[in-house]
Amino acid sequence: MEQLIKIFKDFIVNEADGSSPLYSYWSKEIIGDETLLRLIKNIPQEQPKPNLFFGAVQYIATLKGHALHNYFENPKTEEQFLRSSFERLKEFCEDYEAELIACFQTKIVQTNEVNRAIYLYPIFSEIAQRTQSPLSLMEIGTSAGLLLNLDHYNFEVVEQEAIKRFGDPNSELTLRAENRGDSLPN
Repeated sequence: MEQLIKIFKDFIVNEADGSSPLYSYWSKEIIGDETLLRLIKNIPQEQPKPNLFFGAVQYIATLKGHALHNYFENPKTEEQFLRSSFERLKEFCEDYEAELIACFQTKIVQTNEVNRAIYLYPIFSEIAQRTQSPLSLMEIGTSAGLLLNLDHYNFEVVEQEAIKRFGDPNSELTLRAENRGDSLPN
């Protein structure tokens, strides 16, 4: 159990804090919940346990139309919301333990992250501006082409309390980030 607790502690620091108050809170509570830790031990060794656990929970909650799905749809940061969400999570895991274990055993985590594009777009824009040439991208890797569509995404970057916008303002997908470094080129 100690290794599993360490994995969730690392997940809190490296993934959830500052990104997902819901997953951060759940992870902190999971660390002290032996029932949930025993359930999570059913995730294969080679899979990232927090990612597969939260993915399986969201997948099954959505599939079943379970009330837990509402916590994903409209997350809040208030303590009461987070406490009640964790109680629902525990109930859900008890009710759907068999389905969760089946999901753990038959699904894998795909870690393609379209949000990575938010770091690439300003850099590529600056290169195109400096060279006065269009860029052609070729992806060699496992991002399923997500990073080839930079010009099809809308980007919002908070920078010195202002929001800079890049990309396609009509895109259905808006990627958001905070720039804590040097100002981005326009």
